Amino acid sequence: MQIPVALERLVYEFSRFPGVGRKTAQRLAFSILRYSPEETQNLAEALLQVKAKIRYCSVCSGFTSKHKSATVLCAQDSPTLILAQFAITPDVTTSRCVS
Repeated sequence: MQIPVALERLVYEFSRFPGVGRKTAQRLAFSILRYSPEETQNLAEALLQVKAKIRYCSVCSGFTSKHKSATVLCAQDSPTLILAQFAITPDVTTSRCVS
């Protein structure tokens, strides 16, 4: 069976994730084919939003999202996001995230 180009591209993109092989990428892609247009739009928006609002932190080697206050969202080597307060200080010898 010939896979359409658009579906093959989606499989390829999923297979680039760590730990996701071709078979799992195909399962994910075929699963998305069963999504409603609204569910597909929600997924696309979530992907774009995470890229726009979360970035790699060179200080704590995690992922951070700046908020209006000094609150920083960090997720270090874990899928669990931990919300924590970090003070912005000139003391760079501490292990506190100052991003």
